[in-house]
Amino acid sequence: MKFNKSKYLLRLQDCLLPATITCIVLCSANYALDILFDSMGMPVSKTILNDLVIGILGALAVSYYVSASRESHNFETAKARIELIGELNRRIRQSLADVSVSAMSEDRLTRLESLDQAINGIDDVLCGFQAETNHPR
Repeated sequence: MKFNKSKYLLRLQDCLLPATITCIVLCSANYALDILFDSMGMPVSKTILNDLVIGILGALAVSYYVSASRESHNFETAKARIELIGELNRRIRQSLADVSVSAMSEDRLTRLESLDQAINGIDDVLCGFQAETNHPR
């Protein structure tokens, strides 16, 4: 599999934006609490690093969640495609079996009708497959 730098950067950006927002919100909320504690007499200088650590931990948690969510979605999409391809394979094999049965027919008209039905069956399967891939579930 070839490494695609633009896809990687896009995925990284998708993870970093929610993580950065979470970091800023948590850090700001904690800083606001520090101001409240300062008004009660606790020195702020001891809690600023704590604010930063909480923000970073929150950002890591959100980043992990976004990555896991994306991987779960990718897995479900791949699973659906595998099921669709399996169904496509089964239907085409059935239509090809109909073709082989029709080839053994002695009557030319019956053979041609059976071939037309098998070809129409394959065409229906492929059109359905195309519709499924253009409009996934």
